[in-house]
Amino acid sequence: MTSYLRGAPSASLPAWRTQFDDGLRRVPSGFVRDAFLGGAIALTALQLGLARQLSHQSALTLEWWPPVAAVLAAVLAIVVFAIALGARPLTRDGALAREHLLGQRLHLRTTLAAERTPLRSADLPYVVLFERPRAAGRLILRLLAREGIGRRAGADPAFFGPGRIGVRALALAVVAGAVALAFLTPAATSHAPDQGDVLEGLPGDYGVGVTDADIEAALTRDDDGAARLEVVERLQATVIGNRRAVPQVTRVWRDVVDGHDQGLRVEAITVDGEDVPFVQSRRLGHAVVQTRLADDRAGEHEVEVRYALERPVVAADGPVDRLTWTALMPWWSSTWELVDVDTERLRVALTLSDELADRLVDGSGWLDQSPYRPSAPPVPLGESLQRGADTVIAFDERSDDEDERNGLWPSSSQFVGLELRFTADTFAASPPPGIGHRLWTALPWVIGPLLAVLAIVLGLVGAPAGGRIGVRRDIARWLPLSLTVAQVFLVGWASGEATDEDPIVPVVLVPLGLSIVVVIIAFVATRRPKPDTGRPPTASSSPPPSTARPGRKKRRRGIDTRA
Repeated sequence: MTSYLRGAPSASLPAWRTQFDDGLRRVPSGFVRDAFLGGAIALTALQLGLARQLSHQSALTLEWWPPVAAVLAAVLAIVVFAIALGARPLTRDGALAREHLLGQRLHLRTTLAAERTPLRSADLPYVVLFERPRAAGRLILRLLAREGIGRRAGADPAFFGPGRIGVRALALAVVAGAVALAFLTPAATSHAPDQGDVLEGLPGDYGVGVTDADIEAALTRDDDGAARLEVVERLQATVIGNRRAVPQVTRVWRDVVDGHDQGLRVEAITVDGEDVPFVQSRRLGHAVVQTRLADDRAGEHEVEVRYALERPVVAADGPVDRLTWTALMPWWSSTWELVDVDTERLRVALTLSDELADRLVDGSGWLDQSPYRPSAPPVPLGESLQRGADTVIAFDERSDDEDERNGLWPSSSQFVGLELRFTADTFAASPPPGIGHRLWTALPWVIGPLLAVLAIVLGLVGAPAGGRIGVRRDIARWLPLSLTVAQVFLVGWASGEATDEDPIVPVVLVPLGLSIVVVIIAFVATRRPKPDTGRPPTASSSPPPSTARPGRKKRRRGIDTRA
């Protein structure tokens, strides 16, 4: 009845539908509504067209008001659509019914009916109707206590108590958590980003080409057995001028390997022997350093980057001490190439003592850092390991015209680092990653089946509750559904970058299919039975239906409009 005074929140409510059946509300239609809807669409299209046209005259990053006007027009159109399509005005009968209820409410409040109405009074339903929910609940409990009735309102199975509310809140929280996990974090099964992915959208990352790169690293061990890797990068760079963003020397490294932070720290960057300011940061889980030059310094320069890995070695399974050094990220050459500048030479070398070289074991080699082969084994060192006063592991490649024509240069675009394995206790190595990293690595494989098991158990255990209202029925209807919806988001999260041969696909899809079957069974088993309305009258026993509305005049005369 209060929905006569204000719009109901959902068209699926029986009281809301009854208002239309009784002719108390109507769905508006006509020229006025269509004009508002058409005008909203036309205004938005006009603003978008103007913004598009102005984008050819000047950059919209400088002239901010055209896109803002287009956004405001779209917001206004949404508001107009919501009002025009959601309006359900009262008819004449509805207005009279509303006046009657307003008069009834005024009468009850004027006579203080909430304080003097007994439990069995005919006015009690109206008193409860016009009171606030909490006040109405306290009033009913007080009247029950006055009559000596000790029944608790929450004992009614149809009552929305903490249990039923908690089940629905938990169902929403499960879906929200799955959405947040899928959209805010990359799965452990995702391919590692390449250099272009990490630098995407970073101002100043383009404009510095490298023709010659010489990267030298030195692995040392102090008296306490701790390892340290010091690296010097010498780059022959060509800088182009007249860029909107000043070109900066930008470098990217992978410094977290299987959950182990290697402690990468950039010590200095020089341009033609002069120290320049720089900022070290992180993007997509990788270490990034970029200079902060005020002018572009167009032309050729010698750039030197010095950095160190303070914890390069970790104790790995085997047992071995493992060092993983990523000298260059996958597809490094794409960021060093300019219109008229190509990388012509690349040298990567690591120097270590003969004592440490004698402790190398099988499995050491050059990293295959291709994003499409994230778990490829290292390429054996072969002839790149050279003995001398110190042991040097190096390669030195130069491009030629034939390689460039055949797409074979740079062939070292994958061999951009080293994975060296030493006998255990060679270094005072960092401990392996903790249980948290192992759980995160296994999460894409176990979270789908785990949610599916919960959905199946809750659905099958709660299905015998049938249509009886209560917490058990809510658990069987809503939690399996929310767990299944959560799996839909997590399927894309866990297997979005998987190949056809990757077993992660059936691991997450098969449980999802079983969950869908159980959800359907639980919904059918717990649906509420329809009330028995008796057999419908036959054509021989009852007159044909009339289009008239019996009792309508009588109901209209019964409305008291004097209140």
